[in-house]
Amino acid sequence: MKSSISFIATILICCAMCETPPSIVLCSSVVSRDKWNANAATETNFLELPVKIVIICHTVTPECTTLQACIRRVKSIQKYHQKEKHWGDIAYNFLIGNDGRVYEGIGWDKVGRHTKQFNEVSIGIAFIGNFSAKPPSKAALDAAKNLLQCGCAEGHLDANYTLFGARDVSNTESPGANLNQEIQNWSHWMTMEQGQIIIPRK
Repeated sequence: MKSSISFIATILICCAMCETPPSIVLCSSVVSRDKWNANAATETNFLELPVKIVIICHTVTPECTTLQACIRRVKSIQKYHQKEKHWGDIAYNFLIGNDGRVYEGIGWDKVGRHTKQFNEVSIGIAFIGNFSAKPPSKAALDAAKNLLQCGCAEGHLDANYTLFGARDVSNTESPGANLNQEIQNWSHWMTMEQGQIIIPRK
């Protein structure tokens, strides 16, 4: 009983530091690699936790609005990254479908290939689709916000993490003009100058 109370107290503290209301975060289930039948990684490197930077991307692929369609899309993205790009795995730590589900990419503790010069110090979250002209679904946006809250509550993300759109830190259109405008309203978003981040030497 004491351990349960301690765990709840930890969640409450983390949520407060992550600027969420002082209540227990109900973490939505994530569609695991096993569930979408991911191929094995051919290369794995690990992040230092807790991670202090989150980068939002989009995949510039067709959108998906059902579980099965999103599974097919995630598998297709992994195949492209491994077979065509010759990367060790799918580039993103997590992907968000317009069905409102979170799909596990390489997870919280692995180094991705989503943003050059920032892969070793950040989590990359990609919305499935092209969001230059329109936003993701409300369900997708809510799923991403919940994922970030849970990342803090579970200790994967630093409570004071900084959120960027990929275009804020690299020469890209990602995550699309519309989605980039949306995330500027999120509490942890900053410009690169405000974030005062140090680019790792790679």
